[in-house]
Amino acid sequence: MARCLGEIIESHPYKEHSSYLEHAKWEFEQVRDYMMNEFNKPFDLPVIPLTSESGFFVMLDISKCIPLIPSKYQESHDYEDFKEGENPVSKNRVHMPDSRIPYDLAFCRWMAVERKVIMMPNSLFYNKESPFRTDNLLRLSICKGLDHSSKAVMRMKGKLKTD
Repeated sequence: MARCLGEIIESHPYKEHSSYLEHAKWEFEQVRDYMMNEFNKPFDLPVIPLTSESGFFVMLDISKCIPLIPSKYQESHDYEDFKEGENPVSKNRVHMPDSRIPYDLAFCRWMAVERKVIMMPNSLFYNKESPFRTDNLLRLSICKGLDHSSKAVMRMKGKLKTD
């Protein structure tokens, strides 16, 4: 592993950057800045992107989206409509202290099913008893490259077909 990392740092095909790490940093910044710009423009989901200087994710505050989440994702972990021969996917069946499904989990399931965008509910990264646990934040990966990320943003905005 150490030899591979040394080779990545020393030799790379990215002429405009001094190393693979510089290229990766540049690429992550491009995706982050693109997402921040796009999510700051109004669309049907009033998400609020949170500014970050580093990391593999753009964090979105979905507090204003909670009333928009269809009830089937908020009321049950069993929200899928199956066709003949289809089987349910194993799911995290987590709840908030007040016994409801976390809003971020419901929102992520909604986006995955209806807009084909996969995101990570942030509440699942907290200890269940943590007094700091919240369910209004989610993570959108920036490490997939600009092409992949721009397609996800356009799907989330309903501007790219999900078929």
